[in-house]
Amino acid sequence: MRTFLFQLLGLVLALLCTPVLLTAQTANITSGCAPLSVNFTAPGGLTDHFWDFQNGANSGEVNPSAIFTEAGIFEVSLREGSGGDLVGTVSITVFDRPDLSFTVDTTAGCAPLALSFANTSTVDPGIGITGYSWVFGDGGSAGGANPNYTYSGAGIYDVSLSITTDQEGCNETAIFEDVITVGGVEGLNFITNPNPAVACDPPLTVFFANFTPTEGITFSWDFDNGNTFDGPNPPAEIYTESGQYTVTLTGMDSLGCSRTRTRPVTVLSTDIASSFPDTVCLNTPVF
Repeated sequence: MRTFLFQLLGLVLALLCTPVLLTAQTANITSGCAPLSVNFTAPGGLTDHFWDFQNGANSGEVNPSAIFTEAGIFEVSLREGSGGDLVGTVSITVFDRPDLSFTVDTTAGCAPLALSFANTSTVDPGIGITGYSWVFGDGGSAGGANPNYTYSGAGIYDVSLSITTDQEGCNETAIFEDVITVGGVEGLNFITNPNPAVACDPPLTVFFANFTPTEGITFSWDFDNGNTFDGPNPPAEIYTESGQYTVTLTGMDSLGCSRTRTRPVTVLSTDIASSFPDTVCLNTPVF
């Protein structure tokens, strides 16, 4: 019986003399991207507090906050006062922010321009990407890591790439300005005077009015009678022989993208006109 009492007394003394390590300190966030703001909470029952955040800062507050501006793993410790017993630690993992980038098969071409985009962003392996969002600058958008997209109109376009992640503060968006150049001649158009350009006998003098926006566009004309002209506004063309002609206006931009527009010119003669029952020239007898 005496032996049992001595063993029980020894066990009680051992328990009383063993320091109790409190481990109830917590952090509201334990991982995320820099700069990462973390709120810490101490367990109850402590008479003093000393937090060492392992980032060059410390605090004597009960429930402090800390901002981690560099990537790394930080074992934040709590002691019961400066130099006191260790209460416990909290591990904080801080990642570098994702560095967004992409490649595309070409950055310039003529509309419609079909492109393939590929995400080449640098992302820490500890960060899980949960979604991609692309905005192409012309009102179009897409999802996925490697989308295909077609630009239908001429212009210079920004492209933005956004990612969402499973880590605090690691969602990222990057805008790449003026990265896609799409060529094309918009609104190519001209009319003839007379309109329609028809005469019963040569010669026929035809004037041309070019309504195309001219900035950045070079123009060439083919009058289909052996004559051509380079420039936006040609002089009048005189057709001296009977026939059917097709006037072609070609506009070309600095990327070599071109578009054409045509108008007919018809010069009849008395003999030709009389062979067509639906064509009658003024002052010409009909047999």
